[in-house]
Amino acid sequence: MAVNKAFKASICSASEYKCVICLQLLIEPVVLPCKHEMCKPCFRKNVEEANFVCPMCRKRIASWARKCIREGTLVDQNRWNLIQKLFPKKCLKRLQGDDDDSEDEVMYPLGSDG
Repeated sequence: MAVNKAFKASICSASEYKCVICLQLLIEPVVLPCKHEMCKPCFRKNVEEANFVCPMCRKRIASWARKCIREGTLVDQNRWNLIQKLFPKKCLKRLQGDDDDSEDEVMYPLGSDG
């Protein structure tokens, strides 16, 4: 069965879809100006605790964050749509508050042989 090239390229590694903070599947991914990425719940928690700095490189993001929140562009919608398409069941579980990833360490995208 032929696999769409864009789809095939997008599934190169499940680790590319994990939050660097909670190590779970990215939910509503936020890509900071420094290109570090985290899920929106982790971003919110980080902002509350770390005073608007990237938790990875400590770059200040206050102005950028306020602008994105005001404009409604905080979440990378293209990436979020792709993640929902590749991992629909995992997204649903995470959105429902089930963050336990222990029963399935490896994330298999929809349509894979995993």
